[in-house]
Amino acid sequence: MGNAALSTQFRSGSDALTSEAEGYFREIATQYAFSFDNNTLPQGASPDQAQAVQGLRQKRILIVGHTDDTGNSRLNADLSEQRARNVARLFADAGVPAVQVFFQGSGETQPIADNRTETGRARNRRVEIVDLPDEQAFQRYLDSRIANTRFYRVTDPLSPPAVAMADKPPKSAPPAPGTPPLDKTAVRASRPTMAGSVNMPMAQAKGALAPAVRQSAAQAAPGGYDFGGVPAVQKVVAIDIGRPLAAKSGFNIISPAVADDMPSARSCTEDRPRYANAVKELQGNREYHVSQYMPNLYDTSWTDTVNGNLVALTHVAVLRDGAAPARNPTVLIYKASHGKPNQGSKADFNAVAHVNTYPGERGLLYRVFVNGPIQCIDLVLPRDQSAQAANSNLYYQAGGTKMVATYNPKIVK
Repeated sequence: MGNAALSTQFRSGSDALTSEAEGYFREIATQYAFSFDNNTLPQGASPDQAQAVQGLRQKRILIVGHTDDTGNSRLNADLSEQRARNVARLFADAGVPAVQVFFQGSGETQPIADNRTETGRARNRRVEIVDLPDEQAFQRYLDSRIANTRFYRVTDPLSPPAVAMADKPPKSAPPAPGTPPLDKTAVRASRPTMAGSVNMPMAQAKGALAPAVRQSAAQAAPGGYDFGGVPAVQKVVAIDIGRPLAAKSGFNIISPAVADDMPSARSCTEDRPRYANAVKELQGNREYHVSQYMPNLYDTSWTDTVNGNLVALTHVAVLRDGAAPARNPTVLIYKASHGKPNQGSKADFNAVAHVNTYPGERGLLYRVFVNGPIQCIDLVLPRDQSAQAANSNLYYQAGGTKMVATYNPKIVK
């Protein structure tokens, strides 16, 4: 597995390979082409050498594109996917069967350096080549990946990006001092991010509404939703999910190398959605799906009443080993003032949200970003497979003030 700095492979904001980078990747690609390696196998080659060449027929090659965290996260994911696809095509052109080649746009979710410096951002703009010996190993690898949160920058998800163009630094930024040259020997281990999210149909939420508690209009969220919260500055919220997981934990093969990778943002209001696209097959450009889920997180629904308003999350699905979201959930809100909802009744608000996940020894932080009456939700899902996500919170804006309300949903079977 290897990567090299994209500053010498792609121009900022572009998916077109430089001529130097194109030659570099073509040279690597030939090493994975059975026809080329078999024809160049020397006479008198050892059985191990011959076996290694034959093994090329079973290999799976994953090309992962990465960006820095400048600009729009969704655009970063798309740009990195285009870069990865262009490199994947070089492998097919070199003779590697397209059915063995896969690509992914990981966007900004797998930084390897500090995004606060131009040198660090240049290192994060890269393409990674991951080779696995066969299909089974490839599936295990995809199941086990987690996002690298160590270099995530604290941000405000409601603020517009400083630069609209994805992966492109401001014009006033000086050239990156000491940018490393293209490293033709760069082959080092790195874990990219989760499989991409898939929007699912909305499910109907169930539950009863408690009597509403009146708030002043200044404390109501947009749309007149009264969640009964308090100003966030008045409440100390501690997210307790323990240390990130080690190799022998219940999440299986997460490496202990991520022991310091806790979320730097104390709440979802200081974080932002981090987008990564799905792994795709070069043959047919189809998404490659994995289907091993964590207990209680296999497309389930969770509901709670918040000051009389029913707030539901449906399609909550998290992959077993890597603890990455398998799809985006739907957020449903039924206003307290409209009375108890009947089965099949229409929600007053519904929207597909985006999720960042942060796995720990004691729980999983399932961070939901909502563009509506609720700003975001920090859902703390326990590892003991209990049916309630206690110690969770939702955030919203009321009269220009950031508010927080307790949210402890239970699973709806």
